[in-house]
Amino acid sequence: MFCSPQGSLGKLPSCFKARELTMIRRTGFPLAAYSACVALALGALGTAGTKPDNEEEFKVLCRVLRVAEGTPAPVPDNSSIELKAVQQVKLLARYTDVNEEQYDLVVRQSKQDFSKEKLSAEDEDFLKYTVGRRIAHEKIVIIVRKMERIYERIREKIEKATKARENAVKLLAHSIYGNTVDYLPAEKNITKLLSHIDKGSIFNDPEKVVTLDGNYYAAASCGAIVHEAGRTLINDFYCLCVGIVKKNSPCHTDIGGALDNCNKCCSEVGEREKGGSEKCISGNWTWLNDGDNAKKDLSDGWPMLRSKCPHETENLSLTAEAIRVALEDFRRMLGKQYSDSDGDFPTTMTVKNFVLGKMMKISYIMYPQDEGGCVGDENQTCVNYWSALVKGNGIEWENNLIKAMNEVETFTTEVEQAENLSVVLFDLKKEAERVYGKEIIGNVSWEFDGVTPALRVRDLIAYTTIACFLLL
Repeated sequence: MFCSPQGSLGKLPSCFKARELTMIRRTGFPLAAYSACVALALGALGTAGTKPDNEEEFKVLCRVLRVAEGTPAPVPDNSSIELKAVQQVKLLARYTDVNEEQYDLVVRQSKQDFSKEKLSAEDEDFLKYTVGRRIAHEKIVIIVRKMERIYERIREKIEKATKARENAVKLLAHSIYGNTVDYLPAEKNITKLLSHIDKGSIFNDPEKVVTLDGNYYAAASCGAIVHEAGRTLINDFYCLCVGIVKKNSPCHTDIGGALDNCNKCCSEVGEREKGGSEKCISGNWTWLNDGDNAKKDLSDGWPMLRSKCPHETENLSLTAEAIRVALEDFRRMLGKQYSDSDGDFPTTMTVKNFVLGKMMKISYIMYPQDEGGCVGDENQTCVNYWSALVKGNGIEWENNLIKAMNEVETFTTEVEQAENLSVVLFDLKKEAERVYGKEIIGNVSWEFDGVTPALRVRDLIAYTTIACFLLL
């Protein structure tokens, strides 16, 4: 770009340096003014390529959000097929069952006939058939017992997997929306959900610090020496990307704070507590300003802020490894942008390693409640996890994601074990069919089609005769 004598901007010619003096002579444009205009234009070129301060941290936190919004794979339910397999083998056991008295009678009668040399080929075949049924029955009964035990174990595994998956979904929801929301809403329902949630469950809320006349302030929610950050991902997105000043867009050019001008009453609790000005009361940092200069409350603002996250991958089933990688990337970003030459603050070197985003100063704030805090001002739009990680119980949303990761691992393990047991179950069914086919059908490759094969007519007559004889 370059400045014309009239002050308008045009494209910089490729031979700019060679023609510079000629242009000045022709236009009569003063050299000093021309130089100032060129410097201004070059400055504009430099700023045009400047990326938002927290852009990289925003991308990393977005990856964490995408993981938290992920859905574990559904629990496979093959119970009807598995139960049917057990029932079919039970039918085979029932069909091969031989009454003890009938069996003894057939064997005795066969022995008598054989001793008298009266055992015909058909009788011998019938004897083998009866003994074969007895053998098949004993083997199949053992298989049935094994299958029943395995089926029960499969159901236990599936129940554990279902419970673990439910727990994981709850924990994922807690990491984003707080502990009052146990499910992940559809995208179209996020605004409605947020309009009914108490903000205290989403934003960190130390007593008498965060709220003044119902408003929430960045310093107490975004972390300081006496305040904790990290209640939810929404809380930390607002700390990192919104702050309180409209002119500041640390993550995306379309997202900024809600205030046109913010004096120190917005960021220093001592001034807020004087109960004063209109600006202090309007300093509600849970509102944001969009690219069209419109203020949006949490229910409309969060969906917009969320939509600025880059969609790097398609939504796939959530895995424990995906959660682990996202959390490791998040931890690696802490302390990347800290800069403070003030050596008076005793924990400067410690605190800086817990800050996500741009923090230029850590101890310039005059009130102890805000000291070391990410107060939402320009160059202080960040999240300080020092208090949460060193003095507290950790980052709450991170803890929820770690628990969710463990539940997903449990879910995955239980499903894999259930699937392995299911393979064993169907192998046992095949073994029962092989036994039945060998002893009854005479074909080891026989498979049960779900219909019990009928008795041979000759066998039916023989068994009916024996039954009648026993009743005499």
